[in-house]
Amino acid sequence: MKKIKFIYDTVSHDRPENRKTYAFDRMVDENESLRNIAIDIIKIAIKNGYDKNIFEKELESKPGLQISTNKEVIGKAASSFYFGNNGEVIFLSFYESLEKDWSVSELDYLYEGGYINNNTDIIYIAYPMGLGAGIVSDLVNIISSHLLDVILGEIVLNGVGIVKTQVKNKKIENQIKNIAKRLVEKNKLKSLKQLREIIESKESWELDDFKKILTLEEREAIMILDSLGYELSENSWYKSFSAEATGKRERWNKVE
Repeated sequence: MKKIKFIYDTVSHDRPENRKTYAFDRMVDENESLRNIAIDIIKIAIKNGYDKNIFEKELESKPGLQISTNKEVIGKAASSFYFGNNGEVIFLSFYESLEKDWSVSELDYLYEGGYINNNTDIIYIAYPMGLGAGIVSDLVNIISSHLLDVILGEIVLNGVGIVKTQVKNKKIENQIKNIAKRLVEKNKLKSLKQLREIIESKESWELDDFKKILTLEEREAIMILDSLGYELSENSWYKSFSAEATGKRERWNKVE
């Protein structure tokens, strides 16, 4: 059990001059539902006059909630990914991250691994109103197309124009499509940005760790790390700031 200070903020649906916060200390089991706790605290805040009773009934359907360890983040969840039982990363869409039933143990794992910056001593809660839903069609093809762009890059012809490298090696193209298929189906990847964010959450990677969380083969892992400007040095892959590495990251930003 751990004592946690929960802070509920009305920032998402109140004008700045009317904004209120409500602090509540509670003992929490590491695997307890933070969504259920958040809903209870919001109800208590409403009962005690810290918020208007405008959506209390909606709370029963367990809508998307901000559950975060970062007070600077408004309307977003703690993370856009978490880790499965076998240590593999599971990506979340924006809406899925708000709907996820986070636990203290999951947030502690992210903090201890260096993926989020704040521990769970204080958890911030908000109810982002007016959220819709998003649908991404043919996601595997989208991700594989983007990976092809960033991995194979661009070339300059005669200093006149920039054209995409022609994919002549079907083996490489199929390999990238298989990577995309696994990332989408097994790791629930929703966008190239999500992949970049988890890679850049660390300045250096041990190849075995990187392979494990993304369920990649060694050659695949090296291909992706290299495409984002990471270079091998003494058995670890470090984020490089050479002109070539910086150019590779700029290519990711363009494709995103």
